[in-house]
Amino acid sequence: MLSTLSPSHSRFSQEVPALRRRIPYSNYAPATVSSHAHPSIDIHISRNTWTGPRGYGGRHRLDEAPFSLWDDAQGDFRLPTPSEKSWLVTRYSATAIDFQFPMMVIETANPPEPLPLTVAAIAAKFLPPPSVPVDRNANGIRLEPLDDARPIKFSTNYAGMRGPKDPLQFTFRKWIQPTDKELRLLVNALSRFCNPRLVHIL
Repeated sequence: MLSTLSPSHSRFSQEVPALRRRIPYSNYAPATVSSHAHPSIDIHISRNTWTGPRGYGGRHRLDEAPFSLWDDAQGDFRLPTPSEKSWLVTRYSATAIDFQFPMMVIETANPPEPLPLTVAAIAAKFLPPPSVPVDRNANGIRLEPLDDARPIKFSTNYAGMRGPKDPLQFTFRKWIQPTDKELRLLVNALSRFCNPRLVHIL
């Protein structure tokens, strides 16, 4: 009988399979618990979850794509070739695929289990097609998803000819996290004409 479990040996949480069945479009991998109370024979040996570079271009261990849509030489994402797009549609039975870099949104009635966090080295979000029946609670009220990555179908470019003048005198670098100084300048500039509670940089 095992008396302890090392950090590399932990038992699966018994609640994870039920969560995966109930909420198939959310990821709970590898979702293990380290418990010393009741060792079990269903021991999980942890392994590396990520491969490749740190940051963009990294690949989740469940990412099966035989190609990457991150171009390391250009330091940018690229769209898939026709054969790569065909692979994505076939592999995930996709009814739609949308590229909202740095994320790929895949609509499918049959999400993989467990879900990969990346597909072709891009952060992936799986959604049910709009025609898939929605979840309802015991009273029959529709349960809205916690988040929805479907694209906004109208322009959100407010700073420009029709909107307020761009308050910043500099441009953020593509795919590079702004510095603390740049974020302070952004919040100060926004505070001149609105009351920002949260600024999300994507």
